[in-house]
Amino acid sequence: MQKINFYDVGTIDDNQIKFAVISTKYNGKWVFVRHKERETWEIPGGHRESLEDIYNTASRELVEETGATDFKLYPICIYSVDRDGVESFGQLFYAEVENLDELPDSEIGEVRIFDEMPLNLTYPLIQPFLFERTLKFLSSSGQVSTLQQDNDLTISKMLELSYSLWEKHKETWSPMKPEYGKTFILYMIEEIGEAIAIIKKKGEQEIMDDPEVRARFIEELGDVLMYYMDVLNRFDISAEEFTNAYIKKFQNNMSRNYKEQYKNFI
Repeated sequence: MQKINFYDVGTIDDNQIKFAVISTKYNGKWVFVRHKERETWEIPGGHRESLEDIYNTASRELVEETGATDFKLYPICIYSVDRDGVESFGQLFYAEVENLDELPDSEIGEVRIFDEMPLNLTYPLIQPFLFERTLKFLSSSGQVSTLQQDNDLTISKMLELSYSLWEKHKETWSPMKPEYGKTFILYMIEEIGEAIAIIKKKGEQEIMDDPEVRARFIEELGDVLMYYMDVLNRFDISAEEFTNAYIKKFQNNMSRNYKEQYKNFI
């Protein structure tokens, strides 16, 4: 079983930190890189050289993998990849890049700018958690507004909102216990029925073209998602546990149905 742990900077022996990963923004967008021998994307980063300061590792890897020539570097935290109790440590950074030059001769084949994290990742069981940690860092430091965060909800944020709503109404709502989970699955199915009813009554094209119909359809989908979050909370399923299961299922589906196209992803 694999899990990702986070620690404050300075709490882990420096000699144990073997990697630097740098969540990077350029002109307000995220920078991801693709290895020459892969078709998948990753956050810039790499191995620490012998006796190298970890901050120098981050600067060097950022330059080598993106061509950055003018940037500011901020430490976020120490992370570890825990495989059956054995941890390997790295340090997570955030970089704001002012200028991207041509790539030096390196193992990186392409640098691309994204509005958000791409789906086809080289390390899908690790880097989504590092990316989410970066967003929390930016939010706490005031560099990303709460509104921006709420317009790009993560699983953990949705679970938190669902639980907060229950806390507010727990005197009148059913307890946050697993035996009530099946009730919320039924509520979720009912809301799916409401969404289907709109499709059947108005048609798919109306949902695409009519703002009022579209708003009603999205509202019903929102109810579906809210009840789904309630189910996860009542069975104490964490964002990490759900995300790992989802990614594994996605990889299995790609392997089964599109093996040739996704051979570098799976």
